[in-house]
Amino acid sequence: MDNLKNIILKLYHAHPVLSVIIVVLVIALLPLLFTLANAVLTALLGMALLMTVCYALIRFFANACKPDDLNMDDTAQKQDKNTEK
Repeated sequence: MDNLKNIILKLYHAHPVLSVIIVVLVIALLPLLFTLANAVLTALLGMALLMTVCYALIRFFANACKPDDLNMDDTAQKQDKNTEK
């Protein structure tokens, strides 16, 4: 933090008008930077939500295409085979 303070003081002593212009521009552009950061975070959150929904749908349809191992008829047949032994 002291290094940043020294850099700002050196800039102010070397070019006072330029340093004031830089400070004014930084203060003026801060809302734009926060808006940009907000847009980026919103986009990342939206992509994460979309990928979660896509993953859930893929898993659902992948499992829906498999034969049902817990079908009651299959279970009854397996139990009958076990009792025959």
